[in-house]
Amino acid sequence: GSVTIWTGKAGHGKSTLSGLFALQAVEQGKTACVYSGELSKEEFQEWINLQCAGSEYIGLKADKDGNPIPCVPYPVQQRIIQYYDKKIFLFDNEEIFEDETEDKAILRLFKVAARQHGCKLFIVDNLMMALAESDEEFRDQKKFVNAMKKFARKFGVHVMIVAHPRKTKERHLCSSVRRR
Repeated sequence: GSVTIWTGKAGHGKSTLSGLFALQAVEQGKTACVYSGELSKEEFQEWINLQCAGSEYIGLKADKDGNPIPCVPYPVQQRIIQYYDKKIFLFDNEEIFEDETEDKAILRLFKVAARQHGCKLFIVDNLMMALAESDEEFRDQKKFVNAMKKFARKFGVHVMIVAHPRKTKERHLCSSVRRR
């Protein structure tokens, strides 16, 4: 019945940590539901497969420009997917819900995952992608986090929210203070 929020610099492993937590839930016999606002469910699944495979099962393939990129061979992928099948549920971030905002869609699908699949860990990666751009960004973030807290308490689950920081202009706190 709790919510954890974490943040950090771009490219420092927040999304990687999300995947590791989902895999750890499976290792502990629990189920997880993941929303990734930046990756499609197929891309997130590929990311989890790389994490789960370990270095001895990762090979290389060429990307569209001929550069080597890591990949998990198909037979290994199949075994990994079989391992976490019906234990990690990925929210399809490309699915559009005409009558509801993305944050409401996430909450609705999280409720389904809790009721029908017994999920105990829910991951929102990332908070900024879950909310529509608005002039009331902080108010909307507060409302979303409060909705997640109520959901976590009601269903006895843990919600992890990754907050990717937005690029902001550097401000100096002292610049607004007048010296006397």
